[in-house]
Amino acid sequence: MAFLFRGTFVSMIGEETFNTVAVYLTDPMWIAISIVTVVFFAILGGLLSARLMKKHFRRSGVVGVTS
Repeated sequence: MAFLFRGTFVSMIGEETFNTVAVYLTDPMWIAISIVTVVFFAILGGLLSARLMKKHFRRSGVVGVTS
């Protein structure tokens, strides 16, 4: 495995811990779970921010009303 700054990480956390973490970082199942999680929270954040815009800023007239 070719990790950037591998030597620095190994010196901070130890070889055995680094190898354990590296298994999870390179496992396709964990990569898929990470991608799905990021997409889910990105959509959730977008929906929440849209509600906040509508509730606070559009009603007060700070931001124009667009539907």
